[in-house]
Amino acid sequence: MNRIISLCYALYFFLTAAVLYLVSLIILPLSLPFDERREFLHRLASIWGFHFIQLNPWWNCNISLCDGLDRKQNYVIVANHQSMADIFVLSGIPVAFKWVSKKSLFKIPFFGWLMYVNEYIPIERGDRNSIKLLMNNCRKWLLRGASIAMFAEGTRSPDGEIKEFKNGPFRLAADCNVPVLPIVIEGTRDIIRKHGRAFNFNANISVRVLEPVHPKDFNNDASRMRLHVQQKNDASPREDKSKKSSAHRHAKCKQLNSRKGPGSIKTKAAPETTSRLLKNPFSQGSTLSWQMTLSRFLFHSTRPKGVGVLRIRL
Repeated sequence: MNRIISLCYALYFFLTAAVLYLVSLIILPLSLPFDERREFLHRLASIWGFHFIQLNPWWNCNISLCDGLDRKQNYVIVANHQSMADIFVLSGIPVAFKWVSKKSLFKIPFFGWLMYVNEYIPIERGDRNSIKLLMNNCRKWLLRGASIAMFAEGTRSPDGEIKEFKNGPFRLAADCNVPVLPIVIEGTRDIIRKHGRAFNFNANISVRVLEPVHPKDFNNDASRMRLHVQQKNDASPREDKSKKSSAHRHAKCKQLNSRKGPGSIKTKAAPETTSRLLKNPFSQGSTLSWQMTLSRFLFHSTRPKGVGVLRIRL
Protein backbone atom coordinates (compact mmCIF):
# COMPACT_ATOMS: atom_id res chain seq x y z
CA MET A 1 0.00 0.00 0.00
CA ASN A 2 2.87 2.37 0.82
CA ARG A 3 4.28 1.86 -2.66
CA ILE A 4 0.99 2.85 -4.28
CA ILE A 5 0.65 5.98 -2.14
CA SER A 6 4.31 6.80 -2.80
CA LEU A 7 3.67 6.53 -6.54
CA CYS A 8 0.72 8.91 -6.22
CA TYR A 9 2.95 11.31 -4.27
CA ALA A 10 5.59 11.12 -7.02
CA LEU A 11 3.03 11.81 -9.76
CA TYR A 12 1.67 14.76 -7.80
CA PHE A 13 5.23 16.00 -7.26
CA PHE A 14 6.04 16.08 -11.00
CA LEU A 15 2.69 17.58 -11.99
CA THR A 16 2.99 20.42 -9.49
CA ALA A 17 6.70 20.89 -10.34
CA ALA A 18 5.71 21.37 -14.00
CA VAL A 19 3.12 23.98 -13.05
CA LEU A 20 5.53 25.81 -10.75
CA TYR A 21 8.24 25.77 -13.42
CA LEU A 22 5.93 27.40 -15.97
CA VAL A 23 4.69 29.95 -13.42
CA SER A 24 8.30 30.78 -12.46
CA LEU A 25 9.21 31.35 -16.12
CA ILE A 26 6.37 33.88 -16.35
CA ILE A 27 7.30 35.63 -13.08
CA LEU A 28 11.06 35.73 -13.73
CA PRO A 29 11.22 38.61 -16.27
CA LEU A 30 8.68 40.60 -14.22
CA SER A 31 10.52 40.25 -10.91
CA LEU A 32 14.15 40.36 -12.09
CA PRO A 33 14.47 44.18 -12.28
CA PHE A 34 13.81 44.54 -8.52
CA ASP A 35 14.81 41.06 -7.31
CA GLU A 36 18.27 40.24 -8.68
CA ARG A 37 18.83 37.53 -6.07
CA ARG A 38 15.54 35.85 -7.12
CA GLU A 39 14.37 35.61 -3.52
CA PHE A 40 10.71 35.80 -4.52
CA LEU A 41 11.10 32.74 -6.76
CA HIS A 42 12.88 30.92 -3.96
CA ARG A 43 10.09 31.71 -1.49
CA LEU A 44 7.53 30.50 -4.00
CA ALA A 45 9.52 27.26 -4.41
CA SER A 46 9.80 26.99 -0.61
CA ILE A 47 6.03 27.19 -0.18
CA TRP A 48 5.66 24.49 -2.80
CA GLY A 49 8.40 22.31 -1.27
CA PHE A 50 7.26 22.57 2.34
CA HIS A 51 3.63 21.83 1.50
CA PHE A 52 4.64 18.25 0.66
CA ILE A 53 5.57 17.80 4.32
CA GLN A 54 2.43 19.48 5.61
CA LEU A 55 0.18 17.66 3.18
CA ASN A 56 0.49 14.49 5.25
CA PRO A 57 -1.08 14.89 8.73
CA TRP A 58 1.02 12.00 10.07
CA TRP A 59 4.31 13.79 9.41
CA ASN A 60 4.69 15.89 12.54
CA CYS A 61 7.30 18.55 11.75
CA ASN A 62 8.63 20.87 14.45
CA ILE A 63 10.99 23.71 13.49
CA SER A 64 12.68 25.58 16.34
CA LEU A 65 14.42 28.89 15.65
CA CYS A 66 17.19 30.32 17.81
CA ASP A 67 16.80 33.83 19.22
CA GLY A 68 19.93 35.01 17.38
CA LEU A 69 18.47 34.41 13.91
CA ASP A 70 18.48 37.67 11.90
CA ARG A 71 16.34 37.32 8.78
CA LYS A 72 18.07 40.31 7.16
CA GLN A 73 21.54 38.73 7.55
CA ASN A 74 22.93 36.34 4.96
CA TYR A 75 24.44 33.06 6.15
CA VAL A 76 26.31 29.97 5.13
CA ILE A 77 23.66 27.45 6.18
CA VAL A 78 25.08 24.04 7.12
CA ALA A 79 22.86 21.07 7.92
CA ASN A 80 23.30 17.35 8.40
CA HIS A 81 21.84 15.13 5.68
CA GLN A 82 19.63 12.12 6.47
CA SER A 83 17.27 11.82 3.52
CA MET A 84 16.12 13.45 0.30
CA ALA A 85 13.18 14.70 2.40
CA ASP A 86 15.66 17.15 4.01
CA ILE A 87 15.29 19.38 0.95
CA PHE A 88 11.57 19.81 1.53
CA VAL A 89 11.86 20.14 5.31
CA LEU A 90 14.45 22.94 5.05
CA SER A 91 12.06 24.82 2.77
CA GLY A 92 10.19 25.66 5.97
CA ILE A 93 12.89 27.86 7.51
CA PRO A 94 12.22 31.62 7.10
CA VAL A 95 15.49 32.41 5.30
CA ALA A 96 15.91 32.74 1.54
CA PHE A 97 18.99 30.93 0.23
CA LYS A 98 20.69 29.33 -2.74
CA TRP A 99 20.88 25.55 -2.62
CA VAL A 100 24.18 23.82 -3.35
CA SER A 101 23.24 20.50 -4.93
CA LYS A 102 24.75 17.71 -6.98
CA LYS A 103 24.54 18.34 -10.71
CA SER A 104 22.50 15.22 -11.45
CA LEU A 105 19.46 16.75 -9.69
CA PHE A 106 19.48 19.62 -12.18
CA LYS A 107 18.72 17.10 -14.95
CA ILE A 108 15.41 15.98 -13.41
CA PRO A 109 12.56 17.27 -15.61
CA PHE A 110 10.79 20.35 -14.22
CA PHE A 111 12.32 19.99 -10.73
CA GLY A 112 15.88 20.36 -12.00
CA TRP A 113 14.86 23.01 -14.50
CA LEU A 114 13.25 24.92 -11.65
CA MET A 115 16.59 24.81 -9.83
CA TYR A 116 18.21 26.46 -12.86
CA VAL A 117 15.53 29.19 -12.90
CA ASN A 118 16.26 29.89 -9.21
CA GLU A 119 20.01 29.98 -9.96
CA TYR A 120 20.88 27.31 -7.44
CA ILE A 121 24.47 26.13 -7.49
CA PRO A 122 25.41 22.74 -9.03
CA ILE A 123 28.43 20.64 -8.13
CA GLU A 124 29.92 17.63 -9.92
CA ARG A 125 31.28 15.28 -7.29
CA GLY A 126 34.92 14.32 -7.73
CA ASP A 127 35.55 17.05 -10.32
CA ARG A 128 38.13 19.55 -9.06
CA ASN A 129 37.18 22.16 -11.66
CA SER A 130 33.54 21.86 -10.61
CA ILE A 131 34.49 22.35 -6.95
CA LYS A 132 36.55 25.44 -7.84
CA LEU A 133 33.64 26.83 -9.85
CA LEU A 134 31.28 26.04 -6.97
CA MET A 135 33.42 27.98 -4.48
CA ASN A 136 33.57 30.98 -6.82
CA ASN A 137 29.80 30.95 -7.37
CA CYS A 138 29.16 30.69 -3.64
CA ARG A 139 31.50 33.61 -2.91
CA LYS A 140 29.74 35.66 -5.58
CA TRP A 141 26.32 35.11 -4.01
CA LEU A 142 27.56 35.66 -0.46
CA LEU A 143 29.19 38.97 -1.41
CA ARG A 144 25.90 39.99 -3.07
CA GLY A 145 24.08 39.43 0.22
CA ALA A 146 22.47 36.06 -0.53
CA SER A 147 22.61 33.04 1.77
CA ILE A 148 23.71 29.61 0.59
CA ALA A 149 22.74 26.21 1.99
CA MET A 150 24.96 23.14 1.99
CA PHE A 151 24.85 19.69 3.55
CA ALA A 152 28.02 19.75 5.63
CA GLU A 153 28.67 16.01 5.41
CA GLY A 154 28.68 16.12 1.60
CA THR A 155 26.23 13.23 1.23
CA ARG A 156 23.40 11.44 3.01
CA SER A 157 24.27 9.56 6.17
CA PRO A 158 23.73 5.81 5.63
CA ASP A 159 22.82 5.16 9.29
CA GLY A 160 21.35 8.47 10.45
CA GLU A 161 24.43 9.46 12.47
CA ILE A 162 26.01 12.88 11.87
CA LYS A 163 29.30 12.28 10.09
CA GLU A 164 32.44 14.41 9.85
CA PHE A 165 31.77 17.82 8.30
CA LYS A 166 33.61 19.03 5.22
CA ASN A 167 35.73 22.16 5.46
CA GLY A 168 34.35 23.93 2.34
CA PRO A 169 31.35 25.76 3.88
CA PHE A 170 33.50 27.11 6.71
CA ARG A 171 36.20 28.32 4.33
CA LEU A 172 33.51 30.24 2.45
CA ALA A 173 32.21 31.78 5.67
CA ALA A 174 35.73 32.80 6.74
CA ASP A 175 36.67 34.19 3.29
CA CYS A 176 33.48 36.28 3.00
CA ASN A 177 33.15 37.08 6.72
CA VAL A 178 29.62 35.65 6.80
CA PRO A 179 28.27 33.77 9.85
CA VAL A 180 27.53 30.06 9.70
CA LEU A 181 23.97 29.00 10.57
CA PRO A 182 24.02 25.39 11.87
CA ILE A 183 20.87 23.29 11.50
CA VAL A 184 20.23 19.86 13.00
CA ILE A 185 17.69 17.66 11.20
CA GLU A 186 16.23 14.59 12.87
CA GLY A 187 13.58 12.12 11.72
CA THR A 188 13.62 12.57 7.94
CA ARG A 189 15.43 9.25 7.60
CA ASP A 190 12.23 7.65 8.88
CA ILE A 191 10.36 9.09 5.87
CA ILE A 192 12.61 7.56 3.23
CA ARG A 193 16.08 6.08 3.66
CA LYS A 194 19.03 6.25 1.33
CA HIS A 195 18.21 4.32 -1.88
CA GLY A 196 14.68 3.72 -0.55
CA ARG A 197 11.78 3.39 -3.02
CA ALA A 198 8.74 3.98 -0.80
CA PHE A 199 7.77 6.54 1.80
CA ASN A 200 6.92 5.87 5.41
CA PHE A 201 3.92 8.09 6.06
CA ASN A 202 4.22 8.20 9.84
CA ALA A 203 7.22 10.13 11.19
CA ASN A 204 8.23 12.77 13.72
CA ILE A 205 10.58 15.38 12.24
CA SER A 206 12.65 17.88 14.19
CA VAL A 207 14.56 20.82 12.71
CA ARG A 208 16.65 22.88 15.14
CA VAL A 209 18.21 26.12 13.94
CA LEU A 210 21.15 26.74 16.29
CA GLU A 211 22.82 30.03 17.16
CA PRO A 212 24.90 31.57 14.33
CA VAL A 213 28.67 31.13 14.49
CA HIS A 214 30.72 34.20 13.49
CA PRO A 215 34.16 33.85 11.83
CA LYS A 216 35.60 36.75 13.83
CA ASP A 217 35.14 34.73 17.03
CA PHE A 218 37.59 32.15 15.64
CA ASN A 219 40.14 34.45 13.98
CA ASN A 220 38.62 33.44 10.63
CA ASP A 221 40.01 29.93 11.16
CA ALA A 222 37.79 27.63 9.09
CA SER A 223 38.99 24.42 10.80
CA ARG A 224 38.18 25.72 14.27
CA MET A 225 34.77 26.90 13.11
CA ARG A 226 34.07 23.48 11.61
CA LEU A 227 34.98 21.61 14.80
CA HIS A 228 32.98 24.06 16.91
CA VAL A 229 29.85 23.64 14.75
CA GLN A 230 30.36 19.87 14.73
CA GLN A 231 30.53 19.97 18.52
CA LYS A 232 27.33 22.05 18.73
CA ASN A 233 25.53 19.53 16.54
CA ASP A 234 26.82 16.65 18.67
CA ALA A 235 25.69 18.43 21.85
CA SER A 236 22.20 19.02 20.42
CA PRO A 237 19.90 16.29 21.87
CA ARG A 238 19.11 13.44 19.51
CA GLU A 239 17.60 10.01 19.96
CA ASP A 240 20.48 8.16 18.29
CA LYS A 241 24.01 9.46 18.56
CA SER A 242 27.36 7.91 17.82
CA LYS A 243 29.20 8.28 21.12
CA LYS A 244 32.49 7.13 19.64
CA SER A 245 32.62 9.72 16.82
CA SER A 246 31.26 12.42 19.14
CA ALA A 247 33.95 11.72 21.77
CA HIS A 248 36.63 11.80 19.07
CA ARG A 249 35.50 15.23 17.87
CA HIS A 250 35.26 16.54 21.44
CA ALA A 251 38.86 15.42 21.97
CA LYS A 252 39.87 17.46 18.91
CA CYS A 253 38.05 20.48 20.27
CA LYS A 254 39.77 20.06 23.65
CA GLN A 255 43.14 19.94 21.92
CA LEU A 256 42.39 23.13 20.00
CA ASN A 257 41.06 24.76 23.15
CA SER A 258 44.47 24.34 24.78
CA ARG A 259 45.79 26.96 22.35
CA LYS A 260 45.65 30.47 23.70
CA GLY A 261 44.11 33.40 21.93
CA PRO A 262 40.78 34.17 20.25
CA GLY A 263 39.12 31.37 18.37
CA SER A 264 39.70 28.71 21.01
CA ILE A 265 36.81 26.30 21.36
CA LYS A 266 34.96 25.66 24.58
CA THR A 267 34.68 21.94 25.12
CA LYS A 268 31.47 22.33 27.07
CA ALA A 269 28.71 23.56 24.80
CA ALA A 270 26.75 26.52 26.12
CA PRO A 271 23.03 25.92 26.40
CA GLU A 272 20.94 27.32 23.56
CA THR A 273 18.87 30.37 24.25
CA THR A 274 15.11 30.14 24.41
CA SER A 275 13.91 29.10 20.99
CA ARG A 276 10.75 29.73 19.07
CA LEU A 277 8.90 26.61 17.99
CA LEU A 278 7.20 26.39 14.62
CA LYS A 279 4.84 23.49 15.01
CA ASN A 280 3.06 21.59 12.29
CA PRO A 281 -0.65 22.24 12.84
CA PHE A 282 -1.65 19.27 10.70
CA SER A 283 -0.80 16.92 13.56
CA GLN A 284 -3.59 18.45 15.62
CA GLY A 285 -7.33 18.93 15.20
CA SER A 286 -9.82 17.51 12.75
CA THR A 287 -9.36 16.69 9.07
CA LEU A 288 -11.29 19.83 8.16
CA SER A 289 -8.92 21.90 10.31
CA TRP A 290 -5.75 20.85 8.52
CA GLN A 291 -7.39 21.13 5.09
CA MET A 292 -8.39 24.72 5.85
CA THR A 293 -4.87 25.44 7.11
CA LEU A 294 -3.41 24.00 3.89
CA SER A 295 -5.71 26.20 1.85
CA ARG A 296 -4.54 29.32 3.71
CA PHE A 297 -0.93 28.17 3.33
CA LEU A 298 -1.21 27.76 -0.45
CA PHE A 299 -3.29 30.79 -1.36
CA HIS A 300 -2.66 33.46 1.27
CA SER A 301 1.08 33.15 2.04
CA THR A 302 3.97 34.69 0.20
CA ARG A 303 6.57 32.88 2.28
CA PRO A 304 6.66 30.21 5.02
CA LYS A 305 6.97 32.56 8.01
CA GLY A 306 4.34 30.98 10.18
CA VAL A 307 1.40 33.36 9.79
CA GLY A 308 -1.69 31.25 9.26
CA VAL A 309 0.51 28.28 8.52
CA LEU A 310 2.66 27.42 11.49
CA ARG A 311 1.76 28.04 15.09
CA ILE A 312 4.54 29.92 16.86
CA ARG A 313 5.13 29.36 20.55
CA LEU A 314 7.57 31.62 22.40
